Amino acid sequence: MRPHRGVEAALVVALVLALAGQLAWGIASDGLTNDEVLYVSAGYRQLALGDFRLSPTQPPLAPSLAALGLLGLHPRVPPLERGEGILEWCRQFVHVQNDVGPMLARARVPVAVVTVLLALLLWGWARALAGPVAGLAALFLAAFHPSLVAHGHLTTTDAPATALTALAAWAVWFWLRAPGRGRALLAAAALGLAVATRVTSWIVVPAALVVLLGAWRDRARPPGLGRSSLALLLAVALVVPAVLWAAYGLHDTPWPEDLMRRPRVGGAGAALLDAVDATHVVPAAYTAGLRFQLEHGREGHVGYLLGERRRTGWWSYGLVALAVKNTPGFLLALAGAAWALARRRAAEGPSLRAARGLSIGLALVVLAGVSLGRIQIGERYLLPAYPFLVLLIAGTVPALWARSYGKPLLLLVALLHAGP
Repeated sequence: MRPHRGVEAALVVALVLALAGQLAWGIASDGLTNDEVLYVSAGYRQLALGDFRLSPTQPPLAPSLAALGLLGLHPRVPPLERGEGILEWCRQFVHVQNDVGPMLARARVPVAVVTVLLALLLWGWARALAGPVAGLAALFLAAFHPSLVAHGHLTTTDAPATALTALAAWAVWFWLRAPGRGRALLAAAALGLAVATRVTSWIVVPAALVVLLGAWRDRARPPGLGRSSLALLLAVALVVPAVLWAAYGLHDTPWPEDLMRRPRVGGAGAALLDAVDATHVVPAAYTAGLRFQLEHGREGHVGYLLGERRRTGWWSYGLVALAVKNTPGFLLALAGAAWALARRRAAEGPSLRAARGLSIGLALVVLAGVSLGRIQIGERYLLPAYPFLVLLIAGTVPALWARSYGKPLLLLVALLHAGP
């Protein structure tokens, strides 16, 4: 059963408004987080002054996105003295020299817009895969997902990186449906935006390679896949560095040694980054951020789980965070989707297989990375997995909807997910 187009459109509008309303409430009512002090300040210096020194540990796109909301505000900018602590300057900029309320609210708006666009992307992707019911299910799950709502308006890297990682995965899937040069350029541009937002977005590449290998072995693979695969590789090699250079304002910024200690890393990772630096293909500031992430990952970060503190992390951290930070409805739907996918018998087309392969692969990589890594300081690191879990769940909804017991069960899931 397909919903009437008018009914579907009304439900889409209602769900988008529900999500936008929750994000707007968060913008107005949530207090300033510690990371936002840094990213609001760094973003404004990047966008207005071309100074990328305040946040060298991550790519600059997310802070610049937040700073779009500050254009036209003309905040007072204190001088940045040599040897001054980065966070102290940020505190002066946000709390002392300016009114933090209007500044924070305006900086959060672009992030909230990106979150709404992510929800619409999931609606359109699920709809293309399994029909209107699946699309509405994906939009409903995203609109009331507590973590997407909680982080979807904060001026950090979490929500933008989640949205752009999903966009990059969608673009790879879109290219696989009908490989061509235009779609290859789109996929490369989406990947460039994702990795210019957060370095962990590179996880799209191995997941895409695995799916591509599966497509190569498929007898029903689209025509011209081999030639277009070379075009995709060429597009990635040319477009991704161009996007990175554009994110840094087309100039390189040396590590701000007068403001922050240079990361010290060795081993194979450092040797690889040295080789990349020698080519000057990407900004050295970008590889310097990668060096910091390597050092941070090796040293670990003090975390907390179930009454215990550690610097080395827990293998169960991701599973515990998944269980306690999601609604009962989402967890029930996820368990049902896993059961349905394990029992599926009907033949699937290459488009659906590719989307499921990307979704399962990326969700598992994120969960494994959080669980096996040493930086376990919040459930927000699981955020990039949620769009793909939403897609997996939504794809199983139409079959359940068609069964006699399906509608009451889905209603129960909906109440447990979106209810008070």
